[in-house]
Amino acid sequence: MRGLLPVAFAVLSLLSAAAAAIAQTPPSKITLIHFNDTDQMSPRDGAGGVAPAMTLIRKLRAENPHTLLTFGGDMFSPSLMSSFDHGAHMVALASTMGIDVAVVGNHEFDFGPEETKARLRESKFPWLGANVTDGGKPLAGIAPSFIRDIGGYRLGFFGVITERSGETTGIGSLAFSNAREAAQREARALRAQGADIVIGLCHLPFGSEMALLRAVPEVDLCLSGDDHIGTILYDRKQLLVEAGSNLQFLAVIDLHVSKQKLGDREVVSWRPEARLLSTAGVAPDVELAGLVAGYNAKLDVSLNVPLGTAVGAFDTRHDLVRRQEAAFGNLLADAMRAATGADVALTNGGGLRADKQYPDGHVFTRRDILSELPFGNVLVELRVTGAQLREALENGVSFVENGAGRFPHVSGIALDYDSRAKRGARIVSLTVNGQALDPAATYTFATNDFVARGGDNYLMLRDAPRLIEEKDGKLLATVLMDHIAAQKTVTARTDGRVTAR
Repeated sequence: MRGLLPVAFAVLSLLSAAAAAIAQTPPSKITLIHFNDTDQMSPRDGAGGVAPAMTLIRKLRAENPHTLLTFGGDMFSPSLMSSFDHGAHMVALASTMGIDVAVVGNHEFDFGPEETKARLRESKFPWLGANVTDGGKPLAGIAPSFIRDIGGYRLGFFGVITERSGETTGIGSLAFSNAREAAQREARALRAQGADIVIGLCHLPFGSEMALLRAVPEVDLCLSGDDHIGTILYDRKQLLVEAGSNLQFLAVIDLHVSKQKLGDREVVSWRPEARLLSTAGVAPDVELAGLVAGYNAKLDVSLNVPLGTAVGAFDTRHDLVRRQEAAFGNLLADAMRAATGADVALTNGGGLRADKQYPDGHVFTRRDILSELPFGNVLVELRVTGAQLREALENGVSFVENGAGRFPHVSGIALDYDSRAKRGARIVSLTVNGQALDPAATYTFATNDFVARGGDNYLMLRDAPRLIEEKDGKLLATVLMDHIAAQKTVTARTDGRVTAR
């Protein structure tokens, strides 16, 4: 018996050591709730909205105390309310929801850097953006990465945003560097800081996210935004999740995490269970519903004001205004030209956002116009050469087959183009006020400040002389509202201003 004691004692010692290791890093279930691209606070078509989503979030948090709420970018804009407060209401609602960490999206910059900084200061949660700089320095209010200890494990988060944000937002002094390089840098830094799991909050196009995951194996999960699609992809090594848009779904990921000691190394294992949880038919959370009702009440007072009546049907559905001449685009371009007296006017189809149809006899209200033009853009006037004007219009039709937002709606211009031709050489004929374009002549040109700054790749306009500068321009929505109110009736008309072969 005494000969067995040392062995028994050794076994007990090993069991005690193993028990201590298990006590230090027990298996755990960590729940991640993710949503993205949410600028609308109320449900639409029976789904979405912050109040129904909050009901589900509270339920999930009650089921598992180790729960984190993440956001994949695009909350400040575009929405009706954001035309007035530049996204402050969404920040207040998101803070009440208790977001744990978020990445900036391109629409966080629609109102310029100073408004972005103001919203970041108001937020009661951290924002990430490892590839965003302001004048060459980190943007105040945004961190590259974030570590959260939860359930006995360290979760490391980093955030990246599409480099093309400069083409689609009012960025001012901001710059967006290579997302993949930033992801690799931050993922390795998080590992060095002891992160057990590395999670990228990636506001990127789907193809860029897939390329990032292939190039950066240090990333375990990509919680996505930007594409507005519901996606769950898992290859037993990396997980990619996106939750659609406007809280129609919550992406819920249960991570079953464990840690083992192999020699001198600790190896973390994780297994995901992911699902998209619909908000359709969910009862609204009382607290959030009350806040939303308060914001809507403020809107109703000033927005339900009639302006004028439609003669004929107007259509602003995305697939239409980004691909062909549309009566509403013509109406807006005509209003811009009339307000400035310019030779020609151009506005980008991507700036029309309501995605609606207005029947014959519809009475337009301020609400309608601000729903269409939520970005707070202003009307500017430039002086351009005929050559610059042609280059701008070539850019406008260069990606029409992709439904790009740069598609031009014009006044004083008639152009015919061949969509099958090489980009940059698609225009077949082009006239200005009935006369052939003169490349050497100069023309006065009304547009919105976003296009004038080179947005949607209208780079040829950035240095054009300003006749009406941004600081002096009227709000584009106000220009259109005044135009409709002055006319009393507006006729839906397409007249061959932009035709395709």
